Amino acid sequence: GGSSKRHQWNEAQVLKAIEQIVQQHPQSSVILTTSRRTPENFLAHLGQQSYAARLDIYPVEHTPQGWIFEQMQLADTVYVTEDSVSMIFEAQTAGCRVGVIAIDRLKSDRITHMIDQLAHDQITDVIRLLHHAAPLSEADRVASQILGLSSS
Repeated sequence: GGSSKRHQWNEAQVLKAIEQIVQQHPQSSVILTTSRRTPENFLAHLGQQSYAARLDIYPVEHTPQGWIFEQMQLADTVYVTEDSVSMIFEAQTAGCRVGVIAIDRLKSDRITHMIDQLAHDQITDVIRLLHHAAPLSEADRVASQILGLSSS
């Protein structure tokens, strides 16, 4: 993620969240990728952290199209900064547990309220974890409604 019209990038907060993720999953492979909005110097600062050696880092500019979604389908849990709303829903669509890394908000609106609603009762200091029993399948749900196959 990175700064957006709703959020201000907070590098210290993101680094702390990544450290917590690495510490909470000592036996797991932790893959990290950036987005187009991630500040240029973030990876250099991340590389200076003691836990960085436990990360497999793939800058977004070095990943082929579709790579992120393929990785999500292989993952048990995907952590996303809260400014990356589309990534949150892509991870849910892939069937993952989704951890939302809180970053500073510039304003509150329907999008930030939606993130809060998704994370309701699951908030920690830095990382919020969303639990969904089934992957999102909105296209299938809408198609079923159009065809009259479902009353939901």
